[in-house]
Amino acid sequence: MLRGWLEVCDRHQDCRSSGDKVLPKRLVDIGDGANPTVKIISATEDHRYLALSHCWGFGKKPLSTIRANEASMRLEIPWEALPLSFQDAIRVTRWLDARYIWIDSLCILQDDDQDWQEESAKMAGIFSGCHLSIAASRASSCDEGFLQVRNEGRWVITSTYQGTPLVVFARDSTGHTVLKGVVPFPWFELPLFHRAWCFQERLLAPRTLHFARDELFFQCRTEDQCECSGRSAWKQSSTPESLLGRTAGAFVQRLYEPQGDVAEDQETPIRFGQLWGDVVSEYTSLNITYQQDVLPAISGIANLMLAHSPGRYFAGLWELDIHYLLAWNSDLEEGRCYRPQEYTAPSFSWASRFGQVFFSWQCRITRVCVVLDIRCEANGADPYGRLLPGGYIVLQGKLISGTIKSCLTDTTWRYSLTGWDPNMEDSPANPQFDTEEDEKDIQQGIETRVYYFDLFRETDWVDEEENGIGNEYAHSIVLRDGDEPGTFRRIGTAFDIPAVAFDCVPDVIVKIV
Repeated sequence: MLRGWLEVCDRHQDCRSSGDKVLPKRLVDIGDGANPTVKIISATEDHRYLALSHCWGFGKKPLSTIRANEASMRLEIPWEALPLSFQDAIRVTRWLDARYIWIDSLCILQDDDQDWQEESAKMAGIFSGCHLSIAASRASSCDEGFLQVRNEGRWVITSTYQGTPLVVFARDSTGHTVLKGVVPFPWFELPLFHRAWCFQERLLAPRTLHFARDELFFQCRTEDQCECSGRSAWKQSSTPESLLGRTAGAFVQRLYEPQGDVAEDQETPIRFGQLWGDVVSEYTSLNITYQQDVLPAISGIANLMLAHSPGRYFAGLWELDIHYLLAWNSDLEEGRCYRPQEYTAPSFSWASRFGQVFFSWQCRITRVCVVLDIRCEANGADPYGRLLPGGYIVLQGKLISGTIKSCLTDTTWRYSLTGWDPNMEDSPANPQFDTEEDEKDIQQGIETRVYYFDLFRETDWVDEEENGIGNEYAHSIVLRDGDEPGTFRRIGTAFDIPAVAFDCVPDVIVKIV
C-alpha cells in the first residue's frame, strides 16, 4: 500500500523536487543487511535521505550529538541508546529500502550555537529535499515510539440473503469519513499537529507519512491518502481540511507554482498578504518550547516564499503588504498572550509576543501611511531567524493622542479616550490589546497617555449602482511612549475609530521599537 502511494506520488508534477538541492551537514547512516551499524556521516550529493518529524517531549531532550561525542557517534550509535521513536524511524527507513535519514537532535550539534544557526537556516532545503518525511504524529515524546500493535480487525463469516457463504473483513471505523466537514479531523488532535516546528516540516516536505493511533495516512503536495481510503485522492487545493492544515494547503499550492515577479500582478500582493496572515495565525496557535525559536521555526517557509518576490522580510512581516500585516491583533479571550522574557522581535511584530494572532482581511481599504525605514538585524546565520535587539520601523502618517481611562461595568471593561479632540469629551475607545500585561497596565485605573496611528482606511459598504459609500473607519495601531525619547512601542490595535478623527491632524513621523 505505502509503496503504491509513493509510486503514484512520484508521477505528480507538483511533488517532484526542483531547483538546487540544499544538503544538511550530517545524516544518520543506518547501514545495510550485512552491516546494520547506525552512525553519523557527512552528507554528500548522492545521498537520498528521509527525514523524521517528531515531538521531543515536554522538558525532555532526546539522544543528541554534541561536540564532545560527535567522533564516537560517527563510529557507532548503540541501538539501545536510541529513543523508541528513533528506532521506529530507522525500521521504517529499512522497510523502504533506504539507507539515510535526517534526525534533528542527531544531525545538528546541540551545544554548538553556530552549527545550530547554520543548519536551522537550511530547514527549508532539508525538508523540501528529503524523499519522504516520517511523521511520528501519535507520539508526544521521542521515548514513546510510533509503531504499535493495532486492532487489525477480524474476519466475519456470514452469508447473503440467498444463503451464499460470505467472508467479510471488518475493523473499527476511524470516523473521519462519516464526520467529514462537520468536526475537525482526528489527526489535528495528534501531538505532532500541535508542535510549531513540525508545522513548517509538514508544509515543506514533498511527501509525509503520518503514523496515527489507528492508521497510516499519507500527504503530498497533490493529494491525501489514508489506510481506510476515507481520504483517498483528496486534492490539496480543494480540501479545506487538508492534512497540511486549514489554510496551509492553498499556501503550499501557491509556493510551488512557477516562480515569477508578483509585482506584475496587482492582485498578487493582496493574496500573498492574506495567505501569509492565515499561515501565521495557524502557526501561532501551536506550541513552542523555546521562546527564541518563534522566528526560526517558520523561517523555512519564509525562505521558500522569497522566491516569489514579496519584498523584504522583517521580523515575520513582508514588505509588499506591510500595511495590512502590521494590523495583526491578539484575542485575549481565546488564550493567554504574553511577552517573552528574552527579546524576540520589535513590538510592531507579532513575534514580539506569544499566543495566537489574527488578521482581519478587508477588501475595500485605502493605505494612508508611508513606510520610511525598517531595520531588523539577524542574530546568526539565518536571515529569517533570530534577531538582535534594536529593531524598529519608521512610519509617516496621522497620529492622534489622548488619555485612556478604564472602568469595570459588570464583568466587562470599558475604555474611553479624552484629549484627542478639544471639542469632545470622553469618546468610546475599544482597543484590542496585544498581551495580558498591556491590558492590565491600562486596567489599573490610572489615566494613561496613548497614541493611535492610522495604518489604512476601510469603507463598511459600497453601493456601486447608486454610487453610495458608507462610513469610513481607520485601522490603527495603539502606541505608548517607548523607553527612549522619540520612540513608541505598540500595545494593541483599534478598528472602530472614525476616519474623520485623523483628518484634522498633520502628518508626523513615528519610530516604533
